[in-house]
Amino acid sequence: MAAPRAADDWVVSETQRARTRYRRRRSLQRGLVAAASTVLVLGLLAWAVTSAPGWTSVRVRYFDVDEARTALPDVASAFWLNVRIFVVAEVLILVVAVVVALLRVVPSAALAPLRLLAVAYTDAFRGTPTLLVVFSITLALVVVGFAAFAFTVLAPWQYHRGEDRAARNAAIEESFTTPVQPLRQVLPAGTAPGPRTEWRQVALTGRYLPDAEVIARLRTVQGEPAFEVLVPFRLADGSTVLVDRGFLHPAPGVRVPGVRVPGVRVPEYPPVPAGEVSVQGRLRVGERDDRERPVIEQDGATQVYAVDPATVATATDLDVEPGYVQLNEGQPGVLGALPLPQLSSGPHLAYALQWLAFGAMAPLGLAYFAWREGTGEHRRPDPRDDDPHDPPAQSGPATPRISGERAARPRPPAPRRSLRPPATVPPRG
Repeated sequence: MAAPRAADDWVVSETQRARTRYRRRRSLQRGLVAAASTVLVLGLLAWAVTSAPGWTSVRVRYFDVDEARTALPDVASAFWLNVRIFVVAEVLILVVAVVVALLRVVPSAALAPLRLLAVAYTDAFRGTPTLLVVFSITLALVVVGFAAFAFTVLAPWQYHRGEDRAARNAAIEESFTTPVQPLRQVLPAGTAPGPRTEWRQVALTGRYLPDAEVIARLRTVQGEPAFEVLVPFRLADGSTVLVDRGFLHPAPGVRVPGVRVPGVRVPEYPPVPAGEVSVQGRLRVGERDDRERPVIEQDGATQVYAVDPATVATATDLDVEPGYVQLNEGQPGVLGALPLPQLSSGPHLAYALQWLAFGAMAPLGLAYFAWREGTGEHRRPDPRDDDPHDPPAQSGPATPRISGERAARPRPPAPRRSLRPPATVPPRG
């Protein structure tokens, strides 16, 4: 009989070695395939991103190393500010927690209201899931913020818009009864039109400067796209004001049978009359392009995005006074006279009242839903939900019943026992 082999004499079998080599090769192959596929996918993504048309602007805007190096001190300062806020918040949380804990156990009768508040605060936050607490606090902040925003911003905004429209309507109505006056009697040189002088009808005497004509693009007249033609007007005293000749609809686009293709180009229009002319129009306050879009050259004309005398002055190298004059119908050089706005008060007062109502309903609705959650009113059964075909409920306390156990039949009452002794029956003979 052979002696057993010692533990030090154990040798890995050839089969186990083959398995180990196969597993290593298999792992290496899988790793190489995964690395190659990852490099391929990342390379394709990098190629697609870098070859996109807007990659240059994206790289300059978001991946500029010099900009990142310049902004790094500001980012580090902001991060350090977040760290300090976190530390201060943790200290305040610790202080509040200690104060609440002490108020819960204080035995003084004078501090009973504070003790009740501390107990209610602790029980409410302990018995409510964290996600629900965060949601409730966020909802409360949103509702309160919306109510404050509605009362302080939205409602006054609509109310003031209504007042501005009422003032504009009054100025337009007054302009129909006020006689036309020379410009300098209404507006001194270098003065911009204001609420009291806008829409006033004025008379101008001088000559047009057609070489400095400008087109206002992306305009809308009675719901239709249009251009407006602006031309400086040199007065007899040497000052220059901007005159709006009126509107032009875009030239027709490519003609397609059965399809109306809107145009986008400035159509041909008659030039301004030469020499000295006298025109009449209405004073208007100059506009302003909030987006500050640049002046462009298109279709052989200088085009702007707003009727802004300052922009026209920059584009034409002229000293144009603030404000402009909108020509009336039938005046020399007018194209399509711009229509006056409708004299209606508009819905701004109704909108202001709606914002006030929304601002009041939001906290009331939040209070109502909080009351329903706190009292469990929404969990009470509704009698209207009962099915009339259900059997009537049995009166009296319900008997607990174990699952799978049959209901026991009620036992008949036990017979009463008589307290008298039983009668003695004589035996039969």
